[in-house]
Amino acid sequence: MSEKSSGLGRTGWCRNLPNGDVEIHAEGSDQALNQFVDWCKNGPEQARVEATFTHKVEAEGFSTFEIRRA
Repeated sequence: MSEKSSGLGRTGWCRNLPNGDVEIHAEGSDQALNQFVDWCKNGPEQARVEATFTHKVEAEGFSTFEIRRA
């Protein structure tokens, strides 16, 4: 996921939650974020995406995209 996000001009983080959900905080231009949300609706080849939910949060000013542990 970090490669996909960085390659599309976004920064922030993601993490797998204990219930199987994935939480993502992404920052970037509106266009870059819309493209990323569209990609998340399918995810990587091995993923099974049942639903996506988005909401705006305040930017934290990340310079990279990282994978965090829950």
